[in-house]
Amino acid sequence: MCKRPYWVQRADYSSRDYPPVSLTDAEIALRGHNWQLELAFKRTLDASGEDACLPGIGFTADGENSLAVLHICPGDDGSAHCFFQQGTSICDGVEINPVGQYRLLQLFFRGDYNGVIRALEGNW
Repeated sequence: MCKRPYWVQRADYSSRDYPPVSLTDAEIALRGHNWQLELAFKRTLDASGEDACLPGIGFTADGENSLAVLHICPGDDGSAHCFFQQGTSICDGVEINPVGQYRLLQLFFRGDYNGVIRALEGNW
């Protein structure tokens, strides 16, 4: 299976890019990151009135005619806000459980972007 580059974004909009990883390593990166620490940092920024965003992990891939992006922003309870964009197709802020997050990664790494959109629209 192919490899996809990824990044981790902090609540202060800073991010760190990583080299391409396999599906298995993407799952390890998602599950292995300390999201509780990132979410605590976001709460600190929110409390101080500073601009903040949801921390998350994003993956990119070249689509047929454009770049595809899957961004997963884990929450305190293990669910995540998931965002996908390819060209003008955008699915924004859909809440997905951990099993669904892995299924999204599988679809994304296979290049099944229509499947990602269907899943985010609730059509597994």
